[in-house]
Amino acid sequence: MGWKEWSEFKDSADAHISRRLVELADVQPGSRVLDIAAGYGEPALTAARRVGPEGRIVATDISAEMLAFGRERAAAACLGNAEFIESDASGLDFPPASFDAAVSRWGIIFEPDAEAAAGRIRGFLRPGSRMAISSWGEPDQVPFLSIPM
Repeated sequence: MGWKEWSEFKDSADAHISRRLVELADVQPGSRVLDIAAGYGEPALTAARRVGPEGRIVATDISAEMLAFGRERAAAACLGNAEFIESDASGLDFPPASFDAAVSRWGIIFEPDAEAAAGRIRGFLRPGSRMAISSWGEPDQVPFLSIPM
């Protein structure tokens, strides 16, 4: 569970990416936001702060342990507007147009058919809504990957 031990460091190092995803998805106060493959809660918690108490965040992931830690982090931050659901992206089932935005930070890219999953998730968004996904480039463009290699 290195992700738990390093969560504070990762949150600090990656906060700008979570903020940018929330910005690109045009998350507004009162919005309902879906975070796909949220892991232990980012960018879900960043979005939860942005939407405020009138908004709602649904964070999904396949790891029950990571989601449990995300719940702990949300409770510690007094973010009662975040819900955590165990599911892979292709297994999500929400009514059409039930979200105002969707985000995924280095998560949905690991789906076996990420493009199909993204298309399915798009159906959960209201018309005109945005989905923001972060991904990695080639290893030589990503020091985080290329240095260890």
